[in-house]
Amino acid sequence: MRSKTGFAGFVVFASGLLVAGVAFAYYIVLPKALSFLTHYNDEFFNIQIRASDYYSFVLLVLVGVGVVFELPIFVLALVRLGIVTPSRLRRTRRVGYFIVAIVAVLLPGIDPVTTALEAIPLFVLYEGSIWLAVLCDRRWHRSSDLASATE
Repeated sequence: MRSKTGFAGFVVFASGLLVAGVAFAYYIVLPKALSFLTHYNDEFFNIQIRASDYYSFVLLVLVGVGVVFELPIFVLALVRLGIVTPSRLRRTRRVGYFIVAIVAVLLPGIDPVTTALEAIPLFVLYEGSIWLAVLCDRRWHRSSDLASATE
């Protein structure tokens, strides 16, 4: 029964992260990105956006940022599978920050302000992922020690 509640908590956590990412993209990233797109050199050009281009851009930003907000789930999966350890994550924090910065640059953002708006929560999520991995790893080791002690 314990695994079902753990899985349900995992699904709720992942869904919450996805919703938070989409909300962050919709309320913070998109207004800045669209403002930049529609006002860049507007004194020289009459900028008109086609509806299909607008919707594809909005969808790309919402999905991209929403998926990237799943970073803690990805890090926890790597720790649970034994690919990385929490101590290694802490030691190689600078490399992780570099990778997060690259991901932020690859997200659909056009200007430095939008890229920074996308990068800041990713740094916070990565740091939170490290601490969450430490806590979960301790809990997993405790539960496996208890299970082996009862056998």
